[in-house]
Amino acid sequence: MFYFDIFVSMTYNLTNLYTYQRIMLLTVSIFLLFSTTTYAQNSLKFEHLTTENGLSQSDVNVIFQDNDRFMWLGTHDGLNRYDGYNFTIFKPDAKNEKSISSNLIWKIIDDDKGNLWIGTTGGGLNYFNRETEEFTTYKHNPKDNSSLKSNYITVLFRDSSNRLWVGTVKGISMADLSKPTDSLKFTHYNLYQNSSVPIKSTNNVSSFFEDSKHQVWIGGTNGLSKLSRDNDGTIYFQSVNHLIDLPNCNVKVIKEDSFGNLILGTSNGLYRYMPTKETNQIEFLYEGSYNAISINNNKIWAGTDNGLLEFSSTENATPKLINIYKYDPKNPNNSLTKNAIKSLYIDQTGIIWAGANGGGVNKFDPNRKQFSHIKKSLDPNSLSNDKVRAIFEDSQQNIWVGTEGGGLNFIKKNNITKDFNQFKHFNNINKIFAIEEVFLKTKEKYLLEESFLLGFLKLMLQTTKKYQKTI
Repeated sequence: MFYFDIFVSMTYNLTNLYTYQRIMLLTVSIFLLFSTTTYAQNSLKFEHLTTENGLSQSDVNVIFQDNDRFMWLGTHDGLNRYDGYNFTIFKPDAKNEKSISSNLIWKIIDDDKGNLWIGTTGGGLNYFNRETEEFTTYKHNPKDNSSLKSNYITVLFRDSSNRLWVGTVKGISMADLSKPTDSLKFTHYNLYQNSSVPIKSTNNVSSFFEDSKHQVWIGGTNGLSKLSRDNDGTIYFQSVNHLIDLPNCNVKVIKEDSFGNLILGTSNGLYRYMPTKETNQIEFLYEGSYNAISINNNKIWAGTDNGLLEFSSTENATPKLINIYKYDPKNPNNSLTKNAIKSLYIDQTGIIWAGANGGGVNKFDPNRKQFSHIKKSLDPNSLSNDKVRAIFEDSQQNIWVGTEGGGLNFIKKNNITKDFNQFKHFNNINKIFAIEEVFLKTKEKYLLEESFLLGFLKLMLQTTKKYQKTI
């Protein structure tokens, strides 16, 4: 009984050439699909924006996109506006009272008219008029009780009632943005009611968030609180740690997933708070110290001091860690620039922007098809040559790569990794232009490779060692 024979000849007959091209296209497609499907999560290609591209400084504390789709980047040395090509940098100017008040940019949000509010470290609060491109500064004045509580701002937030919440190292200041900005007055609150004298250790506010039910949540050094009112209608912040069994830790970031759960990034791990459950409302997800979280398309992206984490999120299951992205010294051009991710932002097109401490901006499009680049490297088991002329997957799902100048490369199915660094090399003939598998009636399987000048090379698949040259 005969099995079947497959043979591709590299003559220049148009019919045979067309057949060859179709088969080669199929094998290349299979190979790329196999590699990118299996390892796409490990092979994200990050684009970098650094000082070499015009960024004013490499510590990116905050990222924000305005209504005109400009990207705003707050650093330790200026406010940057990026139009996709160039940076415009705003810094203090002693000769211009309408310039920004500080180089140390910590937070950026907008108002309902598209103007910006910028929180600084030591320079107070700045209002940026998008039409005049001028700044107005609001600072703490010890003689004015309606001024800011402190010039050291830790968080900015605007709620659905158009109230501006300013978290500082000495408590909370709130202003009504429906009032004219030239006569803005601040009301002050302590995050923790038992602290009559606000000090940094007890009233440092880390995060604000308003959920889909319009409940405002506050994260601080001692855990999670929610905005409440007493019987007289007076605003206060109710600590909920003991109610939901959340450890006393710094809640640095709060977000909501698609299912109404709060995702809490803390100094002591990542948690999920499920308010609709009657019991076991808090769930520990993953260790680490979390600086930023963005959620989109049922994916949770979390910036930590040790890399960017990606989780899948479904309604009835615990979020699952998919991957951890870090700086890779073997692939510095495409990996994260630094591991400490301090800021995250998903823009209107779905591109994810990650600000690194000392590494500028890393950005990537999660919807773009990712390809792995397999090249010759210093690793002796890498691809033998970059001039690839043939790719083939045999009946045992092993991969064969023919090169011009490096001979034949072979990698077993079980040895395929994201790095493709376990190739076995056959260099009896340096130039391989076509590869096909042939099944004979003896049930032996042979691989036929064609060298343009030297004819055919027959390799027995059972051993991947025995060569036979056929002219």
